[in-house]
Amino acid sequence: VKDVACGPAQTFVVMARGGDIFAFGDNRRGQLGIGSLESKVAFPHRVILPSSSSSSSSSSSSSSSSSSSSSSSILKIACGKEHTIFLLANGSMFTCGSNDDGQLGIGRTVTVPTLIPLAHRVADVACGWRHAAAITAGGSLLTWGSNSHGQLGMGDRRRRLAPARVVCARSMRFLQVACGSMHTVALAEDGSLLCFGRNDKGQL
Repeated sequence: VKDVACGPAQTFVVMARGGDIFAFGDNRRGQLGIGSLESKVAFPHRVILPSSSSSSSSSSSSSSSSSSSSSSSILKIACGKEHTIFLLANGSMFTCGSNDDGQLGIGRTVTVPTLIPLAHRVADVACGWRHAAAITAGGSLLTWGSNSHGQLGMGDRRRRLAPARVVCARSMRFLQVACGSMHTVALAEDGSLLCFGRNDKGQL
């Protein structure tokens, strides 16, 4: 095993040999990316990622005909409550699961990994309960999804249905981002932290 990622009730494993991705756990909203909806997937199922050049409307069957990503191409898997984002080494992102608050960034719920259309390569990604955040290769901070507690850093509480740049951070260059259930923390190149979202427990 090369890497592992967990959400509240789902697990992903990336194999060291061949780079195959396996998923198991809760799949009621399609967050495992295996093309089905099941409350309990008790045994590992293989996840097939289409090529980044595939259209976001690719069907499950066409996805299965694409070659799976090798271990060297998977950079990170981020899990939310009922959604998942796969970050590839080439800077592209694929997503699946619930889109109730726009957390997939593609406008709809999907049960197979689907490309998030972006003009820039991505270097890091993180998922909160129902939101997500990413750092582009150029150091910009993007957020999308639920914004009920200001966790997107946009200065309001309006959800975003697609990745949008955090305006207050335009002058900063970021290296890493992390998400709690309803808050976000981004690490800037100068060592400073930008924090926003829920703070009822002092998490900011």
